[in-house]
Amino acid sequence: MQRKTGTITLVESYSHLLAWGLLLGWALLTGGIRAASAPADLGPDDNTTLVPVAEGVDLCRDPIGRLVLIEGIGEITARRIVAARRGHDGYRCLCQILRVPGVPDGPLLEAGPWLTPRPCSSGFCRSGVAQERSLLLKR
Repeated sequence: MQRKTGTITLVESYSHLLAWGLLLGWALLTGGIRAASAPADLGPDDNTTLVPVAEGVDLCRDPIGRLVLIEGIGEITARRIVAARRGHDGYRCLCQILRVPGVPDGPLLEAGPWLTPRPCSSGFCRSGVAQERSLLLKR
């Protein structure tokens, strides 16, 4: 009798299941595959200071070195934020910062409650409307 190629017999399928079962059992008993080297230390550098959870980042007053602690904000973006500050009070709301050219929305919105100022709660920026009205009145 000739055997057809491409077909698996019942014994072969059970032997594959047994082999995989033994490998899985061995991995569970021995703790799996271990790394050949010790894990890398992912702690902060000596030059970096971390922002505590209780303390946030103030986009109106903090220096560039503190703004770069926000994940996704680099030195160039931090410089843009600082350069666009208005007067001594800085920004009135997060909406004003999001309008600065070259400042990405994602990182600032994801930072959430750790950033001040907060976005406008009404769905539209009140400070933007007030600024546009004052510009129209000056013309």
